[in-house]
Parts: sequence; C-alpha cells; structure tokens
Amino acid sequence: METKTFGQAARAGLTSATDSQRRSTGASASPEVFAKHMRLWLAMLPRKNSDDVSGELMAEGYSMMLGDLSEYALESLTKIVLERCKWFPTIAECKAIMGEESYSNPFYVSRRSSELTANGYPRLGAPLKAITHD
Repeated sequence: METKTFGQAARAGLTSATDSQRRSTGASASPEVFAKHMRLWLAMLPRKNSDDVSGELMAEGYSMMLGDLSEYALESLTKIVLERCKWFPTIAECKAIMGEESYSNPFYVSRRSSELTANGYPRLGAPLKAITHD
C-alpha cells in the first residue's frame, strides 16, 4: 500500500467526493475551488494526526456537508475560519459560524437580504424608486 501524507489523502478524498457529488444549479463552488479552500485550511490550521483512510473520509464528509456552498460563501467561510479558529474546524463549527446572527456575518446578511426581498422590499443595492405625488 502506498503511503500518503494527510494532505494527499484529503486531496484524493475531496477529488473523488466532489467529482461524484451531484450539484444542483451550478451555483455551488467547483470541486477545484472547494478543494483549494480545504487545502488552505489544512495548511493554516493544526489538526490531529490522521491516517490516509481518515483523511479521505474527512474530505468526503466535508464535501458532502459543505460542498453546496457557492464560491462566495466558501470564500467568506474560509476568511472567518482562518481569522477565528485555532484548530481545523468541525462541520458543526462551520455551520455554527454560518448561522450566527450578526450584520458582520456575510451568511446572515445574505439570508436576511433574501428574506426582505421575498417580503417585497427592494434588494440591497437596488436603485430606489422616486416617490411621486399625484
């Protein structure tokens, strides 16, 4: 059996998981972009020692649970993770970050903007209509 580093095993797992994963409308980040962000996390944040098998399984799990994020959402999550986390975050920690209700959290702003637009308010950044008096 060939010996691989954790990073090589994780990359192999991400590649196989994201290649086989069904993507909905194409709004999700590409498998290559997802793998790039995971490699950045692996390079920047310490993680417990893992073998080849657990590295591949970890990569597949992260892809399954976070692989539907858009490129913008994944980039936002990466910035927050690298800024806050001392250790490689769990999927639960990532989801908790994305669920925080704060206007400094891009996930919350995006959700709130969608809610307001659905309720008839103009989307953020849309030009305001002039008020006319008849």
